[in-house]
Amino acid sequence: MQRRQFIAGIAAGAPLGLAGCLGAPSTSDDAAATDTTTDAGTLSVGDSVSLADGGSLSVADVGAAAFVATRGEGDNQVHSEADGRYVTVKFAPDGIDDYRSFVSEHVTLTLNGDHEFGDPLFPIGGGPSRFDAAFAVPSDVTPYGATVELDAEETTATWELDARDIEAITQSVDYEVTGLTAPDSVAPGASFTAELEVVNDGDAVTFRGVVEGTAGAPSRFARDVAAGATETLTFDVTAPPADGETFDVAIDYGHADAAATVAYE
Repeated sequence: MQRRQFIAGIAAGAPLGLAGCLGAPSTSDDAAATDTTTDAGTLSVGDSVSLADGGSLSVADVGAAAFVATRGEGDNQVHSEADGRYVTVKFAPDGIDDYRSFVSEHVTLTLNGDHEFGDPLFPIGGGPSRFDAAFAVPSDVTPYGATVELDAEETTATWELDARDIEAITQSVDYEVTGLTAPDSVAPGASFTAELEVVNDGDAVTFRGVVEGTAGAPSRFARDVAAGATETLTFDVTAPPADGETFDVAIDYGHADAAATVAYE
């Protein structure tokens, strides 16, 4: 039995502005010879900051997710945290060619002024004009303030989350997978149904995973599970060609999996 729980409450913190550090030049020649960093100060979600190379970046929206699906292979397609969840930040870049690498290298999520989170995952979807980044946040950090920090070449900025944004990234994640059931035996190449029971004591969640061990596997799925509900997720799959006396069908859901052994008839 696998169980994870994360209940987070976030309250708006004090503004976290960054002070500029450009000294007053004595002459125009001195100013031209001085390396400067433009500090955009404290921004709100929806605001855009101009970059030194002429491009721009905006934080368009924020949210929360228990699972993240990426373009990985096999069991790397779906991610979840055993003791945490993801804060998602939607960016709207303009004129940034390698926009995902730019965010990975120059953007951090900061909670409580001193807990910094980087190396985000990039969920499937989006493109060069709008995309999501998902920052893993552990359950032992109870945030009371949240900012998105940009520290790029010659440009710094801070987007501060307001009360509405903080509500958007607050999610109760408390679900339990009780196991996977499948028939005791099936014929090679035959269709059968596997069932995964999910007990959800938290907020509504989009449960994501990967079906493995069947013909045509791996195959990714996403199923909505209502808040406070116990739901049985069914999967109509096909047994692989015989290679031994049994085969294992499994559901990988990120930090754990559930499996059942099926005999060949």
